[in-house]
Amino acid sequence: MSKVFKKQFKTKYKKDEMRNFINKIMQDIPALKALVERVEWQGDSLLFVSKIGDGFFMIENYNVLVEINLNFVGSMAKNQIEAALDSEFLKLNEKFTDK
Repeated sequence: MSKVFKKQFKTKYKKDEMRNFINKIMQDIPALKALVERVEWQGDSLLFVSKIGDGFFMIENYNVLVEINLNFVGSMAKNQIEAALDSEFLKLNEKFTDK
């Protein structure tokens, strides 16, 4: 049984800046790095396959859409995944206001 996780984040950044930020998230979060098996940019979407499911980050100017098709294990960790993403995007927007 899979479950779809969708979330949209408003940002203060354009696409190029968000691409760099998402690449950094994928490298800097140890738990995420350990779970992700494959990533690939296709245009403005970062597609990924992981041990918790597969999905994408689609970036637009000032907006990011995250969609993950969670497998059984991912479904059990949905709240932790959402909290981690919320935290990272909150930090990003706080960094912007500190400039």
